[in-house]
Amino acid sequence: MEKGEKIMGAHECSNLSVGRHKNAKEAYKELVNNAKYWRGNDAYNGTISTSDGFNMINKHPRFGTKTWDKFENDTLENTKWVEWNCIELKGAILKKNKRKTWI
Repeated sequence: MEKGEKIMGAHECSNLSVGRHKNAKEAYKELVNNAKYWRGNDAYNGTISTSDGFNMINKHPRFGTKTWDKFENDTLENTKWVEWNCIELKGAILKKNKRKTWI
């Protein structure tokens, strides 16, 4: 590697926002603000704060199953970093995640 040469990389990640959000946009905004707080405003910090928004995904398997894991991996593989995917959790799955986060 030459002096001053930069290495570029990529990583996959997912964020979960559990709370009293009016809509997906509000939850996305909370995740962006948290990322900026913890990782700063660097335009290439590798967090959701560097994205341009999100896509709502309405058809998906049940959260927390093997089918979900495959779905999540396949979805991440085909997603550009500029927009994240948003999936609304409902019912028992939402309740279970609320308990985990003390809400």
